[in-house]
Amino acid sequence: MKIIFSLPFQTTYSQNVLIVGSTPELGQWEADRGLRMRYHAGGVWQADIKFSEEEREPFAYRYAIEDRNAGIIRFEGGGNRRFAPRDYRGSATVEQRDFWHPPVDPEAIFATAPFRRVIFRRPQIDQIGVFPDREATGISVRLYVPAPRVAPGQSVYCAGNIPALGLWNPEKALPLHDSGYPDWHVDFHVRRVEIPFQYKYFITDSEKKTIFWESGDNRRLSDHNSFIDEENRMIVVSDYAFKSSTAHWKGAGLAIPVFSLRTAKGLGVGEFPDLKLLADWAKQMGLQMIQLLPVNDTSVCMNWSDAYPYSTLSVFALHPLYLNLQAIEGLSASLIREIDAAAEQLNRKSVVDYEAVMSAKMGFLKRIFARQARSFLASVAFQAFLMEHTDWLKPYAAFCHLRDLHGTSDYRNWGKFSRMTPAAIDQLTDPGAPHARKLAFYYFLQYHLHHQLLAASQYARDCGVVLKGDIPIGVDKMSVETWLHPEWFRMDKSAGAPPDDFAIEGQNWGFPTYDWEAMAADGYTWWKRRLLHLSRYFVAIRLDHVIGFFRIWEIPGDAVTALRGRFNPAIPLSRNELEDAGIKNVDVLCEVPITVDFLENVFGARTEEVIREYLEPSTTGRYRLRPEFDAQNKVAARFSSHMHDTEDRMDEHHALLRGLFRLHDDVILIPDKPGDRDYFHPRIALDLTWAFQTLDGQTQAVLRRFYEDYYFERQEYFWARDAGEKLSALKSATDMLICGEDLGMVPRCVAGVMENLGLLGLCIQRMPADPRIVLAVPDSYPYLSVASPSSHDMPTIRGWWEEADRAVVQICYSEILGHSGVAPKACEPWICREMVVLHLNSSSMWAVFPVQDILGMSADLRRPDPREERINEPADANHRWNFRLHLTLETLLQQQSFNAEVREMVSVSSRFSRASFKRCVSRKTTGPTRRRKTPCVKLRLSAPSDLPVVRRKSSKQ
Repeated sequence: MKIIFSLPFQTTYSQNVLIVGSTPELGQWEADRGLRMRYHAGGVWQADIKFSEEEREPFAYRYAIEDRNAGIIRFEGGGNRRFAPRDYRGSATVEQRDFWHPPVDPEAIFATAPFRRVIFRRPQIDQIGVFPDREATGISVRLYVPAPRVAPGQSVYCAGNIPALGLWNPEKALPLHDSGYPDWHVDFHVRRVEIPFQYKYFITDSEKKTIFWESGDNRRLSDHNSFIDEENRMIVVSDYAFKSSTAHWKGAGLAIPVFSLRTAKGLGVGEFPDLKLLADWAKQMGLQMIQLLPVNDTSVCMNWSDAYPYSTLSVFALHPLYLNLQAIEGLSASLIREIDAAAEQLNRKSVVDYEAVMSAKMGFLKRIFARQARSFLASVAFQAFLMEHTDWLKPYAAFCHLRDLHGTSDYRNWGKFSRMTPAAIDQLTDPGAPHARKLAFYYFLQYHLHHQLLAASQYARDCGVVLKGDIPIGVDKMSVETWLHPEWFRMDKSAGAPPDDFAIEGQNWGFPTYDWEAMAADGYTWWKRRLLHLSRYFVAIRLDHVIGFFRIWEIPGDAVTALRGRFNPAIPLSRNELEDAGIKNVDVLCEVPITVDFLENVFGARTEEVIREYLEPSTTGRYRLRPEFDAQNKVAARFSSHMHDTEDRMDEHHALLRGLFRLHDDVILIPDKPGDRDYFHPRIALDLTWAFQTLDGQTQAVLRRFYEDYYFERQEYFWARDAGEKLSALKSATDMLICGEDLGMVPRCVAGVMENLGLLGLCIQRMPADPRIVLAVPDSYPYLSVASPSSHDMPTIRGWWEEADRAVVQICYSEILGHSGVAPKACEPWICREMVVLHLNSSSMWAVFPVQDILGMSADLRRPDPREERINEPADANHRWNFRLHLTLETLLQQQSFNAEVREMVSVSSRFSRASFKRCVSRKTTGPTRRRKTPCVKLRLSAPSDLPVVRRKSSKQ
C-alpha cells in the first residue's frame, strides 16, 4: 500500500512542512527525523510512504513546521492524528488529505468526556462500511468530519453538487456514521470527471423536519494529484470541524460536597449512593453538572481535623466516610436495625459530627467484615478488583494498618517501616502474613466504595448529568505518596499562598511541594495515574490551584506564616545585578534588624519581657532570637500549652506570638538556598517591613524596581513554558474536561496557556480579574470558563449581601442588577434569583451554583440564618467542615413547582434586560472606604497602568 499525505498550507521562505509520528518512516516522534514533505503548485504539501498493510498496525502522526534559518520546529495544535492501514484494505493507493490544526480549536472542547459521554452521547454506534445502495465503481472517497455538538436523535448528513451527494437535495444527502464519534464519516464513489466537487454538512433528525446547515462557504474536494487515475485508489479527507452556526453552547450545574448531602437513611452524612438522588434533583431543575469537593481518604490525624477534604492520605483511595452500609449485601435484620437507630440519632444533628459518624461507621464496618471476610476474599469479583488496583491498594492498606498499629500517621516513628520499597510492600501485604486480615479490611472498604461511586457515576450519566470531581494541589506530608516516593516531594518545604487582603501573613497549607524535575524524569506518571483513576468516576475535574503548576508559593518547613515564602520555580536576583544597581549592603538585607526601636514598635510595653525571655545580643549590636526560638515552629510549640487559657489571656498570647513571628519575617531579601549569598528573592510585600522603612529613599526606589520586575515581568516566559509542559502531560492522560481554579495572584501567562490547552478557568464575581474594580460583570467573562457567584471558601450570596461593605453591595444593586434606590439590607429571595439569573446570562460556558444559592431563591427552602450556609471559613484555622443540608434530597425532589421554576430559568437566556449587566464597574467604591477584616496588603509596591491580573482569593480552593 502507498499512502500519500496531502496538506494545503501556506509557508514562508525557509520553512518546510514535516510529518512526525510513531513509525520509523516518520521519525518515531523525533522531530528532526520526521518525513519532509514536498511543495506542489497550489500551496499543497505532499509526502508518501509504502508498506505492506498486513504487517502494519495503526500509527499516530502530527504535522510540524520547520524553520531552517531559526532552527525551530513548531507542531500543529490539537492531539495526535491516527491512520489505520487495515481500514483501507484492497486500495493500492490512499491519499490522506488533512488540514492544519490551529493552536486553539474552539470546537475541540466538545470532544471531551462530558459532551461525548454524557450531554451529546450517541445511543448506538454504527459500523464502518461503504453504503450498499451506492454506486460501487469509480474513485472511493471517505470523508471524516469532527461534529461533537450533535444531540441524541440527530445525525450529520453530507450534500453536494454531484449525484453521489444528492445534487444538494437534502432528501438524497448521505448520512454519516458515528462509529468514531465525535468524528463522523461517510463512504461513497465518484467518477473521475466529477472531481473537483463541492459539498457541505448539515445536522437534522431522522425525519429532516429541521435542517441546520453548517455556516461558511462550501467545502471543496479539489483535483491536485495525478495519481487519481490509478487503479484501486482511495481519497480520505479529514475535514476541519463542522462549522456550527448556532450560538455558544451553555450549561448550568450545582456544587456541593458529598458530606453535605442529607437523605432519610444516611448515617449522619452524605454518602455515594445519595448522588443518585442528587442527579434526579439536578435533572428536574434542568442542571447538567454536579460539582463535588475531593472524595479521597483524609484519615491522617484520626480526629475531626480529617474532615478537611484537601489534605489527602491517599490520592487513589476513597474516604470511608462516604460508604453506605445498608447497600452492602448480606446484612442481618438485627444489624440493619442497629444501623437505622444510629442513623436516626446522628441525623438529628444539624451538622456533620465527623468523629461520631466515623466512629459509628467504622465500628459497624468491622463487624460486617468479620462476618463476610471469608466469602468476600474468595470471591471472583474481589480478586478482579485487587488485581486491577494492586499498585495503589496494597500500599494504602499497609499504610492504614501501620497507622493503626503505631497510633500515628507519622511514618518516621514506624521503625523499619519508615521507608518502604516495592519488595517490602510485597512482603508486608503477603496474604499469609499474620496481619493479612487487618489489611484485607481496607481492601473491603475500598471495594465497596469503588462500586458505590461507580454506580452513582453511571446513574448520573444516564440522567444526562456531568459528575465533576476535584483534585487537590497537594498531599499531606504524612501520606501514602510521600511514604512511598519521597523523591517526588520537597519534604522540607510547605506549599501555600502569598498574602492578600484576607490573610496578611499569607497561607501555609502544610503540604510538601513537588520536585518537578524528578516527576518530569518519570514522565509525570503519578499525575497521569491520578487523572486516569479519577476518570473512572468523573467526566470533568476541577484542578485545584492550577497556578501551582506555573509556580507554587514555597515556604520553609520550619515557618508558620507564609511571608518568607517564594515562588518556585523562579529566576532569582543575583548579587551582581543588585550591586551594579547601587545596593552594597546585600547581606544586611537578608537579616531582620532587631533593634530596640523595632521591638518597641512591635511589642510596646512588653519589649523588656521579650528581650529577657526570647532574645540575646548579637555581634552587630542588635538582638537575635535565642536558639530555642530561632524558628517559627519552635515559637509556636512554646505557645501551644496556652490553647485552653481564658479568652483575654489567649488574646495576649496571640499578640505576643504574632509579634515573635515578625522577628523572623521582617527581611527584605531571602537567599535562594540556605547559606547562599549570590542569589536572592525579594520578600513579598517588602515595603511593609520595618527593615524597608529604615532604608534611604534611593535604595528603596531601586528595590521597588527589582521587586516589580521579579514578581510581574521576568518569570512570565519561564512559568508559561514549564506549566505548558506539565499541563500538556496531564491533559494527554485523559479525555475529562479539566477546569482550573485560577484565583489568587495570577501571572499574565496563565490565561494564554490555559486557553491553548482547552482548560476552563474559574470566574468569581467578588474576585475580579481586574484589580481596579471591586465586582466583575459576568457578561464579560471569557467563554472557556466556569462562572460561579461564590466558592466553598466564601459566603453564599445571602451571606455576602448581608455582611459585605454596603457601598460594594450598592454597586451590585444599582450598576449590575440595574435597580434604583438603596440596596435592601436583607437578601430577599428575589435578589438571590436575580443574582442566579445574572450568572446564567454570563459569557461562560458553564454557570455552577452552590446549592445554598439555589435554595436561597425560595423563602420556604432557604435556611433562616445565612451564616449557617457557610462551608469553610478560611480565617478560622479551627473551622470544622461540617455543613449539611437541612432538607433531605427526598424533600427537595418533591418541590415540583420550585424545580420547574429553576428549570425554566435555566432554559431561557434571560428574564430581564441584559443591558444593565454590560456596564463594567470601572472604579472603586464611591461611598465609605471598604471595610476589611484585615489590613490591605499591597502585592505591588506601586500602581502603574499595566497592572497584572490579580484575583483576590480568600483561601486555597
